[in-house]
Amino acid sequence: MQRNLTPAPVSRPGTSPYGSTARLSACRSPWPGSVLRPDVLGFEQSAKAWLFDICPARWQSEQLFQRRPDELARLVRLHLEAQLGTIQAALRRTRGSRTSPDVQELLEVYQRESDWVVAMRDRVCAVESALQERRGTISQSDAKAIRRDGG
Repeated sequence: MQRNLTPAPVSRPGTSPYGSTARLSACRSPWPGSVLRPDVLGFEQSAKAWLFDICPARWQSEQLFQRRPDELARLVRLHLEAQLGTIQAALRRTRGSRTSPDVQELLEVYQRESDWVVAMRDRVCAVESALQERRGTISQSDAKAIRRDGG
């Protein structure tokens, strides 16, 4: 199965999925375009489909993630954060190594990958917050504060 690993298109730049210009500050990227807004019927299904598209394929067989897309979002975010840490370590190690003629090209590859992971993590963060609010694992006031203050 071929998976789409490019960041999903986004809704109007500078807007949130909540219909205002407020954005999740901690989640600097706009809402993923393939995920329906939280107040629309089918939101959870579209969020789950998008999350399954960007996570390791084996996670689709986990029944918990089928029932709890908020937990899927949390694990996807943690997975992306771990990837980012690994990429940052590789960048530091590569910057210290001047033995390869391909160092500059390798640094550019790592930087592109880092940018992709950050963009995806930020989109997942926004979806995770909306899923938590919908499920009631986060209060509406806390969700609004996250959207307003970024954390």
